[in-house]
Amino acid sequence: MTSPDPRENTNVHAAQLFDLAPDLMAVASFGGHLLHVNPAWTACLGWSAAELVGRPWIDFVQPEDRVASTNFAETLVAGLPVRGFENRYLHKDGSTRWLAWNALPVPESKQIFAVARDITGRQQQLERQRHTESLLRIAGATAKLGGWSLDLADGRVFWSDEVCAIHEVAVGFVPPVDAAIEFYAPESRPEITRVVTECVEHGTPFNVELEIVTARGNRRWVCAMGEAVRDPADRIVQIQGAFQDITDRRRAEAALRASEARFRTLVQSSWDVFHLVGADGTILFESPAVTRVLGYQPDEMVGRNAFEFVHPDDAAEMAKTPFVLPAPGGSQVKILRVRHQDGRWRWVESFEVNLLDHPDVAAFAVNYRDITERKEAEEALRASEERFRAMANSMSQLAWIASADGAIHWYNDRWYDYTGATPAEMEGWGWQRVHDPEQLPTVLAAWKAAIAAGAPLEIEFPLRAADGSFRTFLTRVVPVRDGAGQVVQWFGTNTDVDALKRVEASLRESEATLKEAQRIAGLGNWNLNLATGELRWSDEIFRLFGIAPDDFGATYEAFLRGVHPDDRERIDRAVQDALAGVAPYVVEHRTLAPDGTVRTLLERGEVTRDPAGRPLQMTGTVLDITQRKLTEFHLAETNRALHLLSRCNEAVTRCECEEELLATVCRIAVEDGGFRMAWVGYAEDDDARTVVPRAHAGVEDGYLSETMISWSDTSPLGLGAVGRAVRTGEPVAIPELSADPSFAPWLAAAQARGYRGGVALPLKQAGVTLGVLTLYLAEVRHLQTQELRALRDLADDLAFGIVTLRGREERLRLQTALQKMATSVSASNHAQFFEQLAASMAEALGAEAAFVARLVAGGDPRAQTIGAVVNARAVPSFELDLVGTPAERVLELGGWIDAASEVEVLRQTPSAAPHRTRGYAGRRLDDSSGRSIGLVFALFRDPVRSTEFVASTLQIFATRAAAELERQKAEARLREQASLLDKAQDAILVRDLDHRILYWNKGAERRYGWTAAEAVGRSAREIFYDDLTDFEIAT
Repeated sequence: MTSPDPRENTNVHAAQLFDLAPDLMAVASFGGHLLHVNPAWTACLGWSAAELVGRPWIDFVQPEDRVASTNFAETLVAGLPVRGFENRYLHKDGSTRWLAWNALPVPESKQIFAVARDITGRQQQLERQRHTESLLRIAGATAKLGGWSLDLADGRVFWSDEVCAIHEVAVGFVPPVDAAIEFYAPESRPEITRVVTECVEHGTPFNVELEIVTARGNRRWVCAMGEAVRDPADRIVQIQGAFQDITDRRRAEAALRASEARFRTLVQSSWDVFHLVGADGTILFESPAVTRVLGYQPDEMVGRNAFEFVHPDDAAEMAKTPFVLPAPGGSQVKILRVRHQDGRWRWVESFEVNLLDHPDVAAFAVNYRDITERKEAEEALRASEERFRAMANSMSQLAWIASADGAIHWYNDRWYDYTGATPAEMEGWGWQRVHDPEQLPTVLAAWKAAIAAGAPLEIEFPLRAADGSFRTFLTRVVPVRDGAGQVVQWFGTNTDVDALKRVEASLRESEATLKEAQRIAGLGNWNLNLATGELRWSDEIFRLFGIAPDDFGATYEAFLRGVHPDDRERIDRAVQDALAGVAPYVVEHRTLAPDGTVRTLLERGEVTRDPAGRPLQMTGTVLDITQRKLTEFHLAETNRALHLLSRCNEAVTRCECEEELLATVCRIAVEDGGFRMAWVGYAEDDDARTVVPRAHAGVEDGYLSETMISWSDTSPLGLGAVGRAVRTGEPVAIPELSADPSFAPWLAAAQARGYRGGVALPLKQAGVTLGVLTLYLAEVRHLQTQELRALRDLADDLAFGIVTLRGREERLRLQTALQKMATSVSASNHAQFFEQLAASMAEALGAEAAFVARLVAGGDPRAQTIGAVVNARAVPSFELDLVGTPAERVLELGGWIDAASEVEVLRQTPSAAPHRTRGYAGRRLDDSSGRSIGLVFALFRDPVRSTEFVASTLQIFATRAAAELERQKAEARLREQASLLDKAQDAILVRDLDHRILYWNKGAERRYGWTAAEAVGRSAREIFYDDLTDFEIAT
């Protein structure tokens, strides 16, 4: 027998496995057709093998997945196996199944062997999981709740998307623990550090509410919860927890507190008395209205038992029913007698609500009003047979009684009088016909709710009167119960509050008008309760102090914090003096708002005292006088500036020289004007355009010597107030030096000497800016228009004074020059004349050096000095090369002045003469025929100020020098001719038209015997004629 081939057995087993496998198995061609499928295909997809084999497998793929499935097949055809490919196949019933494929290509046979597992359930589970996670994210975002964890191994904190959103950072942000703690507000960091440390070290869970600062700088309140995660060895390896934004809740709690404060204010200002009574009858709180109703102060009643004040008969009646109401939150109305402080009994109507179970109250809330007058009327009516009805009909309110189901069966007369209705019309629920149709549904709902709850009802609504008009009524309804506590009927009243509503509306309008009037007038009012320390302000005072009502502590100490620090001690002393009766409370003070605004207020107050003279409260007003004080200040500053102007004008008329005037004005500006330092500087025309200080007063301390100031528009030193004032000719004020960037070069030096503000005033005359008067202030201050105008007038008057003194000085110098020149005429010789002329010219012009020179004949222009003075000393004659010097320009133009340039003026000069100068002036000398014969010129150490004066004065000296040169030349010519005549033998003489002998030669001496000395100056008649008749005939 031949043994079977093992391979045949293997094929048999493989075929059995192919058919029995729960997973989908298939063989497909490279062309994409199914060749073999196992039964699992039918079980999974519903298609039979006959329907599948031979067809392209892509036909059974979900259309959306066919592109990816084609790529999957191409990979296999390329000879590469594929694992874990997922796509969707179509079930025969039209539904979809998810399949996960593993496939292997067999290139030899060009076939693909594939196995697929149905993962539809898993995919559906994943979809539900994603849906759940989406819902959780939505819930977390809605609740602003997220999760977090701290890995102790690497010290990093992992935040959920919601936690990242709360911190306003990008999703996926993973900070180290130190950086995460830095997000907490500084005041919260110690607490979060403590609880996290305890959780890490001891596993202590935590739940804290703290404040964080987000990445965008926003503050938020959060609830941070955390607990430790341990490994199998019970070691803490992680901290995880939840994180919720509770900012909205905290804000709601703050709003609730504010609401409670408003409620307390309402209670304390109410006309009715409100008090809280504990379960044992102890009075816990009493509103101020008790003083009006019963004469007691609230603190006289708090702590005592309420029954101490109740009439014994009423107390006995109350003892018959439980004091504690049947149900928490229930209420009741009681009418009883209460003892007044004066011993009389007062009837009160008490509305009591059981709030014992309320966690924030735990007491009876009782509201009662004085109804003594009403009760006395009721007692009088009880004497009649229809006591109850008479009482009801005498009430000012509309009254009615309803059965337990709410149907009204009795009204008092007041109801019918008001409505004009008949009893038949009002029976049961007929009362609806006198209600406003628009509000009736609301009234019905409230009434039915009260009936269902068996609870009192208080509601306001309008009722139609007999004339068809509507008035507002306050309706109070209380249930009447039997001994078993069941409601047997209802008693209701309708109180006409229409007038009260109008009064309230009018009051609100009046209050609004008052607030507006106070706002316009800058007037507020306040009240300080000395017993409680509570301080109440009107709205206007909050505005004056620059704070919001919610930011005010409502105490005397909070008020002092709003007062300027420099005034607090004085204000507190004034308050204490007023309380002690030493002086009335009338005081001015400043406030300092959080934004830095300063206001000046006038406060007046009065102290209210008890009969014993003890102060109970202070009430007063606050008036904003900021503008008035500012006006007074500006007026004082303007008056001071005007006084300063007057004083300076006096100085202008009194001072004899320019230096004295400048020093006097600076001193007056400091002493009378209140300026810290004042100085005057002149604008020079040098290359740097320097402003040179000439006088100062006040706290200077070397400021002007260590700083440099220019008026150049190209240098930072010329961009300050002084430079701008020179260039523009307009005042430049700097209220705050440190705030003006252009003052930066001098700021440190100025601050060291206490300069805080300043103004530069141009000194102008005839459209020319001579210099600047600069005034520095010791405080930051804006100069007002009037004050600045007065200071500008001061500068103009100073400039006028400067020009006037200079004119006076120039006239004096010119007069002196003319006298000097007249003196020089009498000089005994030529050298002395020109030397004296040069000295006089230098003195008259205020020059460092002066020269008179005669032109030297030749090629290039040259000159020889015939009179030279340097620094008031004569120097020997020297020759000058005029080429390329200012003297050459003088010869060309006839005259030339360089007022401020530093130029080379002399070359070959004695050592005493300056080679370079800051000012130059020269004039050409012409003879009577217009021919140039010489020049005069002067050199100046400082720039020339008055070119007109220098030019005119120089012209005078030039004319005299030219005339003298021409005279000397003519005299020399005469001497030469006289020498020739002396050699002649004939008598030669010259006489003028008056026959006076001017010349007498040697020949005349020999002929007539008269010497020249004897003849010159005598009349020819005396010498030649004894008989004047012959002389007269001859002439």
